[in-house]
Amino acid sequence: MKFGFIAHPTSIALQRQVKIIDLLDRTLAEQDRGYQAQLWQPRNMVPFADFGRIVSARGAVCEGILHYLPLTAEQMLSQPRTIAGRVLEGVQSLKEQGAQLVGLGGFTAIVGNRGLQTLERSGVAVTTGNSLTAYAAYRNVLEAMAHLEVAPADTEVAVVGYPGSIALVIAKLLAREGCRLRLVHRGSVEQGRESLAYLPAEMHGQVRLTADIDSCYETARFYVAATSSGGVIDPYRLAPGSVVVDAALPRDPLK
Repeated sequence: MKFGFIAHPTSIALQRQVKIIDLLDRTLAEQDRGYQAQLWQPRNMVPFADFGRIVSARGAVCEGILHYLPLTAEQMLSQPRTIAGRVLEGVQSLKEQGAQLVGLGGFTAIVGNRGLQTLERSGVAVTTGNSLTAYAAYRNVLEAMAHLEVAPADTEVAVVGYPGSIALVIAKLLAREGCRLRLVHRGSVEQGRESLAYLPAEMHGQVRLTADIDSCYETARFYVAATSSGGVIDPYRLAPGSVVVDAALPRDPLK
């Protein structure tokens, strides 16, 4: 199987590095083949790595290609429709290079209706990695609780971004651990109540809904942030000793 993956820089500093990689790739190509005008034309994706042929101990074979979309999440957020088109173009390019499965990293998994439009239009299998992100955030919360010697059943956790795909999974996993949850959602009170249906009925007693994150600062000491808008948690409002697990792009804590 051959897979492709689209990543993007998570900061301006990393974006500069991607631009340097792009320049170096073009320069080496020019030295090898001579000057060609098309080498210096704007391009959608920056080739980053070709993993070649990998053979496991059991004989399974895998190949992979990694490309970078040279924009940060904040830059993509300002032009989501344009970026959705660029991501689709990148997926189709990887498909043409033989990829049978394409992973969308970071914010490239958010645009295009969280990857659904990209899947429908590209004609190739697409994955976003949200399950891994959700599980990693859940484990980070539990490890922080263990380090601080607090029991999940005695802890209130604010889950910001509910009922998004990542926040919903995290809420279910933490509820199973016995945590009390403050689910921070968008929209009206009625919309919040309707979203409660995503959780099993036996978990409802552990949950409180709010559309106002300000209401969490006085009681919650643990926060899991999983929105796709960024900048929703004010670190200056957090109580001393609070723990924030940020699974979002752009980053949810305000700078």
